[in-house]
Amino acid sequence: MPYITQDDRQSYDEKLDDLCLTLDEEGWQPGHVTYVLYMIVARLFKKLPSYHSICHIRGCLIGTLAEFDRCLAAPYEDLKIRENGNVNLKYTTMEFDKPVEQDPLGFEEHEEGCPHYCSSPANCEVCRDAPVEVEPEEGDPDFDECTCGRELLGVHSTNIHNGGA
Repeated sequence: MPYITQDDRQSYDEKLDDLCLTLDEEGWQPGHVTYVLYMIVARLFKKLPSYHSICHIRGCLIGTLAEFDRCLAAPYEDLKIRENGNVNLKYTTMEFDKPVEQDPLGFEEHEEGCPHYCSSPANCEVCRDAPVEVEPEEGDPDFDECTCGRELLGVHSTNIHNGGA
């Protein structure tokens, strides 16, 4: 978290002001901002090259992103939702957006939520440990394309019908 003491902040703030003024003069270009951030972490890593430093740097960057999202991005997005309304995901303009009237996989018993509507794939006997390829890589020798004709499933592997066995 960035909440260091006020005394510790003073040793950085003036230098940060100068750096931010330079970035502002350059228009806060993403490449410039990325360069500055990269050089900070690169210098730390060059001073202490180790896996521990890699983890330390990643943790700092992840923490910075999380704090940015929590304190700045989320409130801004909430303001825009209040101003413009939330996104409505209940439209049905495309064929694949329309509600499914029957079980597209042909299973009689399953829970709701997973690819065939179960609420807990980890507990579903059909889904658990079932690797289902929906978008195969071209020429993938392990992909056994199913030709069942169930259009709602799109291109899929035969293992979708037998729980991945």
